[in-house]
Parts: sequence; C-alpha cells; structure tokens
Amino acid sequence: MSQSKFPHLSKAPIKEALIDIRVRTGQDIVVESLRVENAYIRDNYPHVKDHRMGMLGLQLTEEIQTISAAQPKTTGFIFTSGDGRQIAQFRTDGFIFNRLRPYERWESMRDEARRLWDIYLETASPDKVVRVAIRYINILELPLPVRDLSRYLTSPPAPPEGVPHSLLSFLNRLVIHDESTSAKAILTQALEASDKDIAPVVLDIDAFHEGAFDPQGDEIWTSFECLHDLKNELFFKSITDATVELCQ
Repeated sequence: MSQSKFPHLSKAPIKEALIDIRVRTGQDIVVESLRVENAYIRDNYPHVKDHRMGMLGLQLTEEIQTISAAQPKTTGFIFTSGDGRQIAQFRTDGFIFNRLRPYERWESMRDEARRLWDIYLETASPDKVVRVAIRYINILELPLPVRDLSRYLTSPPAPPEGVPHSLLSFLNRLVIHDESTSAKAILTQALEASDKDIAPVVLDIDAFHEGAFDPQGDEIWTSFECLHDLKNELFFKSITDATVELCQ
C-alpha cells in the first residue's frame, strides 16, 4: 500500500496522534527507575509529572452492593516538551508518545518515538511487546449549515428514510479486521457540540497489532508502517473530495 496515492494535507485536521507500545516483563519494573536521568529527555522534555492509576471495585451480594476505590498509585512518569506539543509516557505497562497539533509528518513523529523508545528500553528491559498501536484523532470542521453529511463523509449516519430531521449529534463505531496484515482498527465517527459556526465531526482511527514482538527488533517498527498505511486508507476512504479541499 503506497502512501503516494494519498494527497498531502497542508491543514491536516489531526488534533492528536500517538504511538503506543504495550509490554510484558517477567519481573516488576521499579517505577522510580522510569524517572530516567537522560540528557536528551532533560533538554527536550523538561516538564515531568507522575502517571497515576486508581482501581474501582464493585462487590455484589444478595443483601448489599459495595463500591470501593483504591488509592491511585504511580505507575510511571509523563515527560512533556517545553512547547507542550510532544509527550512521552514511560509506564510499567509500556510506552506512549503523543503529538498534539499542529501535526507535522509521520516520519518525524515515528523517528522521535523510536528515539524515546530506545531510552525506555534501557530502563524497563521488557521481555516482549504484546501490542503496538497508532491512534489519530481528527476533527473535521465542517462549515454550517450542513444539510447533507454525504457531501463530506462517504459513509455518514442517517435517520430512517422519510423521517423529518435535523441531526444534532451522532456516534458511529466500527471494528475492522485487515485480513492482509492481521491488523485491526477501530473507526469512530462522532458529531461534537459547538458554539461556533462549524460542525466539528470527530474521525478517530485506532489501528493496532497484537502478538509477541521482540522489544529490540525492527518488527514492531515494520508493523507501525503497516498500521500507518491502514490508518491512511481508512481516513481517506472515509472522506470526500470536498473534505480534502477543506484540509488543503
């Protein structure tokens, strides 16, 4: 699948993009060790805060229903760049790299994530990678009034035929299996509320591979290229030429 068949969007509607690598290890990772003392992170990601996770429990019996909440505990650290646009999460269950708008190019995002992943590996030393994923959250700002969503989306939601309507919101979620690569993707379309003269339509694409990958090998990065191609295929086949024009 060649990326050349997809047009470059100078005003890409990407609100946030991320690369996610989940890991398993034979022994617990020492959380404090993930607060890495690395010159590259110190210089480029100076803002550090804890990543905390809590647990919520529900116990049911014939006589009583009990809800309990465990005290949140630190499971890693979040490193943020000076401009706030790039975020690296070093966690006991894996690594996430977030890029906030304005988005640049896939190659620069991928290369930065790999540079940070190598730093994560030095500390966490996971036994294997069990899931790799990319997620792109797009916000399509459609000019009002929008009388026909099919002008902008190739598979828009629609009420039953013959029902007079004014569509205020919608949520559409598809789980897709790519048989050629064994990848899966979750494609979500939603209409957000807005007080502006636009209709903000969310096009959220989460593409992932599950399996057992060598943390030190190139296989996970080859997989990311396939996932990025799948993401592009889903994005551009979900929008019309009119939407492409809005983004150029």
